Amino acid sequence: MNPLTISQVAVRQDASGRYCLNDLHRAAMARGTATVSQRPGTFMKRPETAALVAAIKKRCTGQCIDPVWTVKGGPQAEQGTFVSKTLVIAYAMWIDADFHLDVIEAFDSMQTASLGLWQQLQAAIAQEVESKVRASFGSHLMLERKKEKAPLLARIESLNAEIQPALPLH
Repeated sequence: MNPLTISQVAVRQDASGRYCLNDLHRAAMARGTATVSQRPGTFMKRPETAALVAAIKKRCTGQCIDPVWTVKGGPQAEQGTFVSKTLVIAYAMWIDADFHLDVIEAFDSMQTASLGLWQQLQAAIAQEVESKVRASFGSHLMLERKKEKAPLLARIESLNAEIQPALPLH
């Protein structure tokens, strides 16, 4: 699947599918819509964000992942604050209306691309099933032919003999 890309900045995802807010901030800065004061840390400290995280956790069933995961230390490429899609949209809305719209459109584009792959997969599966059906039908026809071949050849030989009687050789 293609990564979420906003303002030509690819937004990293962790192994659980959360998105990196630091990459989103970089994309917003590239557009000129975010300020230094709108860093992910500032967003995460807001009471509204804490309430949203609590609401997400409240609705979570047994199989849910934590909506926020912060990686400090280790390789620079793995560091950052990783959040659920809901928090990505909330962060974008906090930045600015145009950036919010960019994020929504990027998610829509990503979903459309994966839908195209899904449709291609379904077409390939249908083609494989059709091929199996044709092969099975062909195999069935070959068995019928094998059963009919000997009687047909005998009948042809008999009819040939009747049409062209043997000439006596003296």
